[in-house]
Amino acid sequence: MTNDLRLNNDYRKSLIKDFRKHAEQGNDPLKDAYKQSISDFDMAVENAFNTATQVVERAFIPSDVLTLRGLQNKYSTVDSVATDSCFYFKVIDESTTNWQDTIKNDYGYHSNENEDGMYPEKHFSFELDGSYTGGRYRDDNDKFANAYYRDELFSHGLNPDIEIEQSGNSNNPHLSTARESIKTYLKKVNRYLDWTSKYGLWIIGTGGCRSRAIKCTHQEFDVMQTMLHSKQAVVQSHERWIESVLRQVEVVKNAIQSYKQLSSVKELADTLGWTVNNYILAQKGTDLVMSSPDSIKSMLDTIKGVKQTREEKILAVMKYNKEREIA
Repeated sequence: MTNDLRLNNDYRKSLIKDFRKHAEQGNDPLKDAYKQSISDFDMAVENAFNTATQVVERAFIPSDVLTLRGLQNKYSTVDSVATDSCFYFKVIDESTTNWQDTIKNDYGYHSNENEDGMYPEKHFSFELDGSYTGGRYRDDNDKFANAYYRDELFSHGLNPDIEIEQSGNSNNPHLSTARESIKTYLKKVNRYLDWTSKYGLWIIGTGGCRSRAIKCTHQEFDVMQTMLHSKQAVVQSHERWIESVLRQVEVVKNAIQSYKQLSSVKELADTLGWTVNNYILAQKGTDLVMSSPDSIKSMLDTIKGVKQTREEKILAVMKYNKEREIA
């Protein structure tokens, strides 16, 4: 480096921000798991929708639906069929009589599993902001959408990691603004509508998914469960990866704040395989190295789940001890 400039707060902020980009773009087992979770979900949701189609069309015969649609189009007073993408499924033994009476309560429906779990019931939503745990309410904070459309949201200047970055700080105005911006964008590009249109099925009746229960088999219920689990895995793997990135950034941030000169950062960057933005390196900085670059790399590898060999660990300890003796 031709110029060894003294670091100030602005340089440090730029360097930390640049490392965040590096941490997100690098090889990371948690990032790989996140990407794989999206692929797994894509397969699970298609399989679940095919199953849901069979269940719904068994309950609401397509020919009957077609007849009612014709009447509804003909008479404005007829309102008996509509498409929906959220369904309330319940496993029912074919021998059960008056099966609908077994699931009603004062609020409509309730979980009514017997002691051996023979008759589970749950909401299964194919909506983008539908619950990924089987609850009746929507995911108001769009955690799944943030994870699923992360790259797209970033490309439009939005922050899909905001929920993870602000975890435990729900009253932060910055969080509220970011949430609203994301929701506005998703509506503008019809992402919510895309999902309800793609995964919509005709049903007979009104009042939404809480007003009816559709009976299914255990096998069909399990397929739907897999879809929910896959959707939840997308959210959780996104959280684990970004939490790892944030921990890495915190380690490097503490190191950079202990350095006085840009040359110290360059040494660290070389150790981490981090190519610092040339614009930052072109700026202006005597050295005060408080943390060994190798020890920092080891800490980041641990956060990312990268395992060191026994020989690598011994060499790292020997190098660290030698550096301390020289100091």
